[in-house]
Amino acid sequence: MANFTNLNLDRTKIQSCLSNLDIITVIINETDTKIEYKITKNEKTCKIVIFYKRNGTTSLQIQGKDSDLGNEICTEIKSITQFYTIDTINASIKISKEDFETILTRVEKTYPENLTKRKIAGGTSYTLEKTKEGRFTFNYYNSTKLLLQGKTLSFFTFIINSLTELNYDALSHVLRATQTIQLEESDELIKEYLPKLGSKLPSQIINVMTSSLQLIRLNANFSDYSIMLFPALKTLEHVIIVVLENNGYTYDRYAGFNMFKKWSPNNSYYLPKSGQIVINESTRIKIGNCYSFFNKQRHGLFHLGSDLTDIRIIEQKEQALDLLMECIDLMEDISDDVHT
Repeated sequence: MANFTNLNLDRTKIQSCLSNLDIITVIINETDTKIEYKITKNEKTCKIVIFYKRNGTTSLQIQGKDSDLGNEICTEIKSITQFYTIDTINASIKISKEDFETILTRVEKTYPENLTKRKIAGGTSYTLEKTKEGRFTFNYYNSTKLLLQGKTLSFFTFIINSLTELNYDALSHVLRATQTIQLEESDELIKEYLPKLGSKLPSQIINVMTSSLQLIRLNANFSDYSIMLFPALKTLEHVIIVVLENNGYTYDRYAGFNMFKKWSPNNSYYLPKSGQIVINESTRIKIGNCYSFFNKQRHGLFHLGSDLTDIRIIEQKEQALDLLMECIDLMEDISDDVHT
């Protein structure tokens, strides 16, 4: 039997889809999270339960002895109401600033309660999120690149339709991007995401950091998206060491970062004043923030304990992206203190 779980369906079309089929349907139960149908056709009967997931996907469950009828109906529902043949998108398209402002205005008017934004390196990140509608992120960069990331549900459809109305061949462009792995060159990626810090990094570290940035562009379903963070955390470690040594501290790989002290109230770390070492207060705060992030994420993601139930994984790409962007922002913020 086919798998009908976590589908990207246009839920608004399910009822009309069922009405157009040669079947008798009766709604026997309906809540905010699911709807149950009794389906009858040629003396065969089954029940189909449609679950509305919080992440925006839809699952179809077949119950009853006539499961072949249920399979037939669910196949029709999937075929007619599926948004796209791909589940998630991670692709970019060039779009003028004027056209992007037009799209952004439409988004703000249509989804005023669901839109948040924040500054990122080289541009602005916008997130649309709503319970049972999922989450979709679109980043617009100063280079006029629009990056689309997330599930291909209603938010994605709205932006694609807006691009199409502005005469961009957006859908075919982004769908083509999912068919081929396109890894951009390190120079372009570093300039885009680390415009201040990039020129100060040695080539070996640039090669390390590029791996995290290339994984942003890669359309792939990983069981654990922490793979996206590893190269960035290694780069952050390098930045912390350079800033410490620039300010008179001696880093020893065996002693580690024992110059930092833990502040118990919020489990963060700070760099206390030390003897004859004079360090700018702003730098001291920034490097404390960097190490607090590094310690929390690296130790949690890199190390395993004897209890396998405590293993930390990142199941959602959006969560990994948020952490990666936070890491990038920390490195850019302290970049003026990196001297090579």
